[in-house]
Amino acid sequence: MKPTKSNIEASILISSKNKFAIRNIVDNFKDNRIKYEIIIAGPFSNYNEKNLKIINSYNKPPQCHLEAFKLSKGKFVSFLPDDLFFSQKNFLDKWVKLAKKNKKKLVSLRLLNEINYDFNSYRFHPEIKASPYLPIGPLLNRDLLRKIKIFDKRFNATFYDLDLYLRLLKKGYKVLFSNIQVKEKNYSSYSLNQDYNSKDRKLLNELWTEKNLIGTTTIFGDKIFLKMRKNRLDKVQGYNFSKLNKPQGNLGRWKLNNKFYFFISNKIYFFIFKKIFKLPVIESKLYLFYRSCIKTKYQK
Repeated sequence: MKPTKSNIEASILISSKNKFAIRNIVDNFKDNRIKYEIIIAGPFSNYNEKNLKIINSYNKPPQCHLEAFKLSKGKFVSFLPDDLFFSQKNFLDKWVKLAKKNKKKLVSLRLLNEINYDFNSYRFHPEIKASPYLPIGPLLNRDLLRKIKIFDKRFNATFYDLDLYLRLLKKGYKVLFSNIQVKEKNYSSYSLNQDYNSKDRKLLNELWTEKNLIGTTTIFGDKIFLKMRKNRLDKVQGYNFSKLNKPQGNLGRWKLNNKFYFFISNKIYFFIFKKIFKLPVIESKLYLFYRSCIKTKYQK
């Protein structure tokens, strides 16, 4: 990745599958004065006008983010989802100013919800001793990212950015929580990423925690037997930047990156397993079938 001279201060990189979210994203940034670009990667038609680029990709979220990064030109970049919206004007101007002033800090956004009023909610794990604070969508120096393997390709859809931030903390960076606030906007009660949350969390825990024989009592009265590792378990399995158009790493539902497969996995899978099978009548019949046929069979 050769450096590209540009007067763009910030590149906002977004992975999305929601076409209807694009206009809201663009409108959310329009009141800022500095030069910026928004690059959105997902199952859309290619588009390039002024400071908005849309690139077609049927790859998994972390790979979409890297495809966007490869085309970006900003001095700073932020990897964001498509459902975070800023609640104040000129936020990007203030955000970039903070990032320039605090070169060895990850300037974090602040989530506006009940859970995140408590700073412990920003920790890797609130109940693990020495668990570090993790930022939300910090602006990262582009030159820094050129020198490292950004994401580990073993992550399917979630927590890949947290792994990056943990590695930066190991390099001496600190988290700085700004007063720049964002709200989450849920487009539906279900996201494809939810299917990989537990699997990706397991990988993140394996990389950054190990068993603790003493254990820590949680607020629920039970115990967890984990502690932070001194160093990451193993090396980053990075992406091949010369072949980002091809699926890489653990692929899950993104084994094939084409329009037909996306339609099957996103539309039909969602309709059958998340709509029909979740109907109370269907759920109760499936449970009765499980109790009478499957569970009984294995108990014999």
